[in-house]
Amino acid sequence: MRAAVNVPRVHLVVRALDRNASGVLLGFSQLHRQGRIRCVQEMRVAPAPLTTGPWHLRDKDDSNIEVRVDDRATGFIDLHDSWELNEAGLRDHDVYFKRSLDLSKHPEDARRKLEPLGLIYEVWDDALDPFEWRRILQQVAPGRKRLRDLARLAAHVVASWARRGPRPTLSLLSCPPPLALEPRVLFMVGLWDPANVARHDASRIPEFEQINLTRAGCVRQLRAALGPAFFGGTQRSAFATDYAPDTLLSDTSVSSKRAYLEKVRDSAICIATTGLHGSNGCKLGEYVALSRAVVSEPLRYQLPGPFAAETHFLEFETPEQCVAQVRRLMQDDALRRQLMRNNWDYYNTWMRPDSMAMRVVESIRQRA
Repeated sequence: MRAAVNVPRVHLVVRALDRNASGVLLGFSQLHRQGRIRCVQEMRVAPAPLTTGPWHLRDKDDSNIEVRVDDRATGFIDLHDSWELNEAGLRDHDVYFKRSLDLSKHPEDARRKLEPLGLIYEVWDDALDPFEWRRILQQVAPGRKRLRDLARLAAHVVASWARRGPRPTLSLLSCPPPLALEPRVLFMVGLWDPANVARHDASRIPEFEQINLTRAGCVRQLRAALGPAFFGGTQRSAFATDYAPDTLLSDTSVSSKRAYLEKVRDSAICIATTGLHGSNGCKLGEYVALSRAVVSEPLRYQLPGPFAAETHFLEFETPEQCVAQVRRLMQDDALRRQLMRNNWDYYNTWMRPDSMAMRVVESIRQRA
């Protein structure tokens, strides 16, 4: 009875049915079902996108999550992939959990509240999560939309039970290290059309161009160097077909989420590149959750816990370096397997949905 009194009481405020928030929200649901917290959630109207200011920040506030613990201390979870902060979120809460955290960009008084949230990727419960369907029912939307969303959720759950459908579930997106797996290499990636940003913010064009240059270059050199040991390419789009037709995926059937994840599970070595705004991309989180040996561009944002080059991933900056690091992992079985083990340990301690949510709760509770 005494232990039950000490179970944290958690109140969530959610504003959007955002797939980037799926893992965090799943974690709170798991903790509630495990009896480790008592959780309630509240859906509020998502703010309308801003009509002024930097283009990439106009929809920044539609997927944040507010967390109150024991009616005393509060936290703000910022899932946006750029480094900028929400001023009200920082001012009004005791702890600010930031997906893309660069402490050097913020003043000392802000740093005292800031903590890294961690790697974010889309992941859902294998079964019917009661918190998820309640969010659908509670969303501020016409009744017909809520019914459509519920029907879609039911279809997803049924398909997942049958091991079909596109929904990335917890069982599909986590597994211990497959140490006996052959060192096959995977790099599936998209290209960004600079024209999509040019009319909003021309200063961002060089960022898009550099991302495309690196990604296409890696595909070309990995194909040439590794032959059948490599699978990958760029996703088909009008821009990619015009910009780098020689890098397109040869098999478009693997573009679905489930087919892509099956490819990840069949590949011991997976390559991650920097996302927009320098973000740690969702693919990196997926690779770590699946205990792959990772080759990645340098991480620009802070992660919780000990996640470092040479321990959890090998680092590259150019396509040539990418090939060299991949070869290193293919030839060094001990190193490849150790990275796999390290990533599985990191996932369970810092990334698993219930682990991440409990870290949020405990950090807020300490500020009370």
